Amino acid sequence: MTHDIKEELLPSSDSEMNEVNGSSDQKEDVQLVINLLKRKLEDADEELKVKDRRIAELESLIKVKEENGIQIVRLPGIDFDFDAAFEDIPSAGSEWMVIQRRIDGTVSFNTLDAMHEHWYKHGFGNLEAEFWFGCEKLHKLTTNRRHELYIQLVDFQDATAYARYDNFVVGSEGEGYALKSLGEYSGTAGDAMSRSVNKKFRHYDCYYGCYNRAFYWSWWANSQCNLNGYYHSWEMNLTDTNGVWWSTWNNRGRLNLKSCKMFIRPYQTE
Repeated sequence: MTHDIKEELLPSSDSEMNEVNGSSDQKEDVQLVINLLKRKLEDADEELKVKDRRIAELESLIKVKEENGIQIVRLPGIDFDFDAAFEDIPSAGSEWMVIQRRIDGTVSFNTLDAMHEHWYKHGFGNLEAEFWFGCEKLHKLTTNRRHELYIQLVDFQDATAYARYDNFVVGSEGEGYALKSLGEYSGTAGDAMSRSVNKKFRHYDCYYGCYNRAFYWSWWANSQCNLNGYYHSWEMNLTDTNGVWWSTWNNRGRLNLKSCKMFIRPYQTE
């Protein structure tokens, strides 16, 4: 490594040698060599800094657990480290971070708890099962770097569909975690989210059960879908918007879904 750097620091081209040898003044010759060496040292130092930053990034990706195709990883955040789940999507590539998963209703996305808004801000659930990633982390990640969003849907006949957006951006807490951008849509599920662009992440209430108690659920306003609503373990046409549904898939309206997942990944050019 030392030998390579020394060779790189020597004048390497005829023009550089002419700069040194062409001077009639010995002091100017020495100064030219010094300047050349300084420039090469600065370039080498910057390359080392880039490599050091990359090594630090890789070292911070600590795999906590891998099971059933799910990788639980400790990631460096903008202001904090956090655990995240990753899955590969055969038709869309690898290293997709899961930001939401609904599969069986074991985690309540509807709550009577006064901490409802807190949990949707910071995230809740089980990274290996059902969970919500958290609006604050979504905001920090998607505003720090361009991300795409991939949504998988499964109905009760086990048919599948997907929706993909190439520029997913969530606003700040002060902006109500608004859906600032989705980018261009592609997929087989239809575009049920674009009507929510520039709409806030809203906390709704509805009244079910005994004593007319309010159950809260949260999703972006004006959507033609809701993936954070109440989970029903059998197929039904929902009578209200508090369920798991995606209306533009084969014009199914509010016929509920068996499962869904939401993923993000830094945008990759083809």
